[in-house]
Amino acid sequence: MTAGHLRPAEALAAVTTGAREVLGLPPAGPVPGHVADLVLVPDSGDLGDVLAGAEDARVVVAGGRVLADTRVARSLDLPTGVDLPSPVLTRTVIPTAP
Repeated sequence: MTAGHLRPAEALAAVTTGAREVLGLPPAGPVPGHVADLVLVPDSGDLGDVLAGAEDARVVVAGGRVLADTRVARSLDLPTGVDLPSPVLTRTVIPTAP
């Protein structure tokens, strides 16, 4: 979730390039041969989720070294013999205008 007045791309700029500008630091970006500081996340297609920390995995690279590799695993442990209802799959077709 991002601030209500910023779109995801604007929120990303605020915490990256905007923060560097406020601190008086030169622009940064990927340059061949330079050491990188990165946070790697899966491509979820939703930048808002990434900025909100909703991703289940992230790798932090600083000074060219992996500092943290975090992955979240979810599991459900049910006692044997428990009958779960079968999922009901539905399909909704939304007509498009010709």
